[in-house]
Amino acid sequence: MKRSSARQIASALSCMIWLLLTAGCQTPVGVERVDAVTAQHQLTANALTADELSPSARNVLRRWVLSERYDDDPTGAIAALYGIVADGRGDEDEVITLAEMSYLYAEETRQRPYFLAAGIYSFAFLFPEKGFEPPKPYDPRLRLAADLYSLGISHAFASADDATVDLKSGVYELPFGRVHVVVNSSGFEWHNRRVVALTPVQEVAIRGLANRYRHPGIGAPLAAATQPIIAESGIQVAPRMKLPMTAVLRLDAPRRQLAQRELRATLDLYNTHDVAATTIAGKSVPLEADETAVLAYVLASPQIWERELKAFFSGVFSESTPTQLASIDAYRPGRIPVVFVHGTASSAGRWGDMVNDLLDDPRIRDRYQFWFFTYDTGNPVLYSAALLREALADAVHKLDPAGTDPALSEMVVIGHSQGGLLAKAMVVDTGDRVWEAIAYKPIDEVRVSPEGRDLLRRAVFIKPLPFVRRVVFMPRRTAAATSPNIRSPNSWAGFLLSHCASSGPASSLRAMPATSRSTRATWVRAACSA
Repeated sequence: MKRSSARQIASALSCMIWLLLTAGCQTPVGVERVDAVTAQHQLTANALTADELSPSARNVLRRWVLSERYDDDPTGAIAALYGIVADGRGDEDEVITLAEMSYLYAEETRQRPYFLAAGIYSFAFLFPEKGFEPPKPYDPRLRLAADLYSLGISHAFASADDATVDLKSGVYELPFGRVHVVVNSSGFEWHNRRVVALTPVQEVAIRGLANRYRHPGIGAPLAAATQPIIAESGIQVAPRMKLPMTAVLRLDAPRRQLAQRELRATLDLYNTHDVAATTIAGKSVPLEADETAVLAYVLASPQIWERELKAFFSGVFSESTPTQLASIDAYRPGRIPVVFVHGTASSAGRWGDMVNDLLDDPRIRDRYQFWFFTYDTGNPVLYSAALLREALADAVHKLDPAGTDPALSEMVVIGHSQGGLLAKAMVVDTGDRVWEAIAYKPIDEVRVSPEGRDLLRRAVFIKPLPFVRRVVFMPRRTAAATSPNIRSPNSWAGFLLSHCASSGPASSLRAMPATSRSTRATWVRAACSA
């Protein structure tokens, strides 16, 4: 009897335990609905977006029983996985996992050999030689590898303070050996300028420019400061201008080289104004470029903005701000010059947003070149206009003394506010009207020095410049109606130039109408109508 009761009690307890377990516990495997952002983060988190290894990298570590070791001993796990790749037992999955692991460890310890290894592993994943599987076009790790590659280069060759990149030939340490790098020195000279400093632009935030244009590709995007090799005269690249450049580190047969302790690589530097793609493993590959970031570095110079009010209050006929005509690029025969003239108490920096947009449009970038006229806005308008006329005439003469470049005869001048008045003075014929409005006797009878009389003639008796084909006048009121910055010209001229680039040359010269709400059609008809 007692034995039967004990059995009943045990059975009841078993049933209760089973009910508790089934009622209060989840199954070992299950699913849970989450929002799209959370789901996407779980699927795409990686070394760059979440400071952790991607799910695919964790899969690889579990496959080789290295996951727990990586958490406790990352260098040991990296070395173990490298040995698997070097022995030929790993494939592209192991290679890109090594890139992630190396970059994360380098970020934590700031050890440059691991940054460089991350770049080399990424290159081997992206561009393996024949006999090895390249990444599929829809593989999300393709973009990750490109970013790890560019960041690996930037940090591996960084200066001591991480502010610039120092690209030099030499032998560089790796976690598993060394790499002999040969830098192509030809990339450090461009026209009459020499690269003197390279600043990485990938890890920067930009303020003050409405749009950021970054062109994905291969390589580390950089901003290059340059200096003239020999003294320049006439129009030249603006002294503070920086060039968009891209560094590309390449290895022949990279997957096979990973099995060696001594690797060999070459490093090339490209100006993306001139070169948009390079050839790797027999295929054309676009270069990574971030020209907006480069422009932002230029416009971050305090001197550009400090001169605005200083040049306005400096006094009549002052040259406190050197009157100059400058370019953002070297002179390119066959491209029509577009000359930007800023307004009162302003500077060339106010054209930043417009130039940023124009440079991103290939229809415009490939047909036009951009020049900027800087002047003391406190000077009389006619005097400043005379300086502009002379600067343009001097540039045309020095750039094309034989008159063989017809593009220079299609020049466009775009002026904002007071700059619009200067632009108008490039295309009008005043005759004696201006002089008669301000003087009571002929100019030859005025008691003034010969130099003063010559200055009066240059400023008051205006003739149209034969090489200026079109002017665009942007009144202050129009800019205020269409721009968040009341002193900045708006970017309607981008659409205007784009339209003109596909139309025939205009035979008439018009100024932009002083209306606060111009339609696109009005702008185009005003500037491009025949």
